[in-house]
Amino acid sequence: METAYSRALDAHIRRTGQTQHGFGRTVGYSQGAIWQWLRGYRLPGKRAAKLLDEITNGDVPFSLWKAARIERLDA
Repeated sequence: METAYSRALDAHIRRTGQTQHGFGRTVGYSQGAIWQWLRGYRLPGKRAAKLLDEITNGDVPFSLWKAARIERLDA
């Protein structure tokens, strides 16, 4: 279930040395939600995806979220 979006999020969290819990606190979501996004079990909502793009300065681009969303809708 891993996606380019989940890989980008994982890379950002690792690169910045944050924990899932710490990143979740930064963006206002639980560690559990972050874990599900990282594993590709769930995608964040549109509002959260836009927030992640902004907070990560484009490391986790909204365009990857859109592509993952379309891929899931087509499946």
